[in-house]
Amino acid sequence: MLAAEEADDHSWGSIINSFTDLEADYSHRFQTLFPAGVCAWLIGPLSLLNSNDKTDEDDECLRWLDGKLKGSVVYVSFGTQAHVEREQLEEVAHGLEMAGWDYLWVSIAAGKSLLAWPMIAEQSLNAKFLVEELRVGMRISNTAGEINGVVRREVVEKGVREMMADGEMRNKVEMFGRIAMTAVRHGGSSSQTLTELIEELRKVGSI
Repeated sequence: MLAAEEADDHSWGSIINSFTDLEADYSHRFQTLFPAGVCAWLIGPLSLLNSNDKTDEDDECLRWLDGKLKGSVVYVSFGTQAHVEREQLEEVAHGLEMAGWDYLWVSIAAGKSLLAWPMIAEQSLNAKFLVEELRVGMRISNTAGEINGVVRREVVEKGVREMMADGEMRNKVEMFGRIAMTAVRHGGSSSQTLTELIEELRKVGSI
């Protein structure tokens, strides 16, 4: 942790995988998190930059999706660091089956609502931002319907049903999805910021 803080103190800038329009009320504050002279560059969503680089696995997923009704798929991801016990995974699977939804990718960049389930690190802060500030998702509490530390399937089912039925929230997150796509296109805020970053790097390289 100390090494990371020291690196921040001596860094020239920070690249952030977000876009200005998503965090308009906060983007300028990124600059205050770092020492004077250090820049924060919002150039995301990076996932949209490689949207044309498809693999055979991508094609298989798309074929699977083509067989589903629009708006009928839910993707479940706990990230790469959260440890989820087998019993909890089984409850999630049963909850999804009870709700009647299939599974696949969800994110703001894709214009899809999120059912946030914070477990570790900054996930609680992210969930608060998504649910209370942006209003593009709902939240499952770790203590709601919990028995012996496991959130029961009925809680998962209720959360999924409410999220998928909220048309107003879906419209809002679809709007953010369109804004995200605009941000990374030529002339968009993230595209312009990336161009500025490249120019700054060239200047640094020429010193």
